Amino acid sequence: MTAPTRLLALAALSVLLLAPAARGADLDRSAVDFKTPAEIKWVRNAAGTNESAVLFGDPSKPGPYVVRPGT
Repeated sequence: MTAPTRLLALAALSVLLLAPAARGADLDRSAVDFKTPAEIKWVRNAAGTNESAVLFGDPSKPGPYVVRPGT
């Protein structure tokens, strides 16, 4: 490792150590829309070869939506 690389690594480490830890307890569920893994409904496609899950919105309606393809 060269001196500039060591200095950069040390600076990055000090920023991480001095930054306050994120606290999940402060999250306002009414302001954030999320699902736990247990709440995600996986649906098999018509061919039966793959699954997908709608995480947000409705793909059949106008507006934003998020679909997670499975394996």
